[in-house]
Amino acid sequence: MTVDLSPVTEAQSSSQGQQTSFFEVRDLHVRFASRGKLIGAAPPPVKAVNGVSFAIEPERTFGLVGESGSGKSTVARAILQLVDIHAGSIILEGEDVTTVPRSDELAFRKRVQAVLQDPFSSLNQVHQTRRIIGDPITRHYGTSGEDLDTAVMQLLDDVGLAREFLDRYPYEMSGGQRQRVSIARALAVEPRLIIADEATSALDVSIQSQVINVLKRIQDESGVSFLFIAHDLEVVRHVSHDVGVMYLGYLVEKGDSEGIYAGPTHPYTEMLIASIPMPDPVEQRKRRELRQAFINAEPPSPSNMPSGCPFANRCPVAMDICTQVMPEPAPAHHGGEVRCHLHTSGPELAGESVVSFIKSKA
Repeated sequence: MTVDLSPVTEAQSSSQGQQTSFFEVRDLHVRFASRGKLIGAAPPPVKAVNGVSFAIEPERTFGLVGESGSGKSTVARAILQLVDIHAGSIILEGEDVTTVPRSDELAFRKRVQAVLQDPFSSLNQVHQTRRIIGDPITRHYGTSGEDLDTAVMQLLDDVGLAREFLDRYPYEMSGGQRQRVSIARALAVEPRLIIADEATSALDVSIQSQVINVLKRIQDESGVSFLFIAHDLEVVRHVSHDVGVMYLGYLVEKGDSEGIYAGPTHPYTEMLIASIPMPDPVEQRKRRELRQAFINAEPPSPSNMPSGCPFANRCPVAMDICTQVMPEPAPAHHGGEVRCHLHTSGPELAGESVVSFIKSKA
């Protein structure tokens, strides 16, 4: 298979951006109860997701990126009805699917599928590939016998696996092969949206490239949309048309993938980009200088969030207001949105790096 890690082109993005959003997350909030004490009042709930909103257009990929604990996987679990939603709504093709009745669960699962981080634990170890992929087809379409085998073999071909994998168990396959089986299983019911939650994080770089190629080709051929979740902004950039950056439950920046990568607006986004290794020693030195500008401090606890911006204690350009008030979403220079007081109450960076900004004020 030819590995193509080229970013999604601007032409692709513009041509598809004219279409109507078919999936939206609106002002999503998720709370988790804290573990109580034997004596005294119960601690406040953990605010895992706070007012997250984004849309995915047909045949496009929205990448959700952030450090561990940012809340991105909780967003995925909320969409998949695996955790309770405190507030907000989820709209799929104009229909509110925030809470899916038990009687409609099968129809919802047909429209929304998931590919998870660890295929070894998400695949049934006592079933062969033909059953892992075939069971959803039988359940949703009633297909059986030779027709079922034909459908399964076609799906294996779609994800780049040979017919010999039909009778293999998950433990007889490599991590990349198991993940391709997971993708084939998700595609089996012809979903409209696939949530790929850290789907390449457990794979080595070369296998990551192959799996990403599979996802991009499948999107071109089937028109499926993706919510692609990862902690690596470089991987998200290559697979996504649009990107949302999460920090401690907040969506702090969102917009066009290449626009955000070329000119990040939120200091946290710039810190993530500065953490990406570069082969060019000059560029790597610039990124190291940028990383050193950020304050070495632990993020606040999600169970005891500050009143202001949760990134304030790590931000080298934080102002007094940053520790007092959480900024509201504001327009960003790349056409998306950013939650940063530099764009509402202070001197806007406008694409300028944090290091350059600090030097200009020195």
